[in-house]
Amino acid sequence: MRRTPLLWLVLSALSCVGSFLTWIWGAWSGGLDVAETCTLLKGQKYDDAYRAEHWREPSRIFPLHNRCNASYDLVPPWVNPTLVVLALLTAGSLIIGVALLISAARRAVTRYRARYRARYRARYRARYRARYRARNRVRLDDRPGDRPTPPG
Repeated sequence: MRRTPLLWLVLSALSCVGSFLTWIWGAWSGGLDVAETCTLLKGQKYDDAYRAEHWREPSRIFPLHNRCNASYDLVPPWVNPTLVVLALLTAGSLIIGVALLISAARRAVTRYRARYRARYRARYRARYRARYRARNRVRLDDRPGDRPTPPG
């Protein structure tokens, strides 16, 4: 499998959307009128005393609970574990995606610098050779190693 940063970032975005939708499902599982939902739809007794004692519980962000009484919760039991798994998946894939993106950017910058240095060195060498030859009036044929030495 090719390790592309885009794949991990898309996985992170999809798991984030999934966790948001799961949270919405859990938060709105009781409906607008909890007493009516408990008695008419779920067939459970609505306990006002329990709800008054635990008044902060339905408004918490995590873990999601919306209880009719001490023994029955309107939030499905799969919602909170799914939120944990999706949050871990979101964070993990985001970290991996950003790390791969940074390493890919570093590799691209290194390749660009290497190409630029090679071009610059080739130009510099050509200019240096031309200047050296012009200054010293050396041609390829006039260099000492190109001609055989006279017998002597």
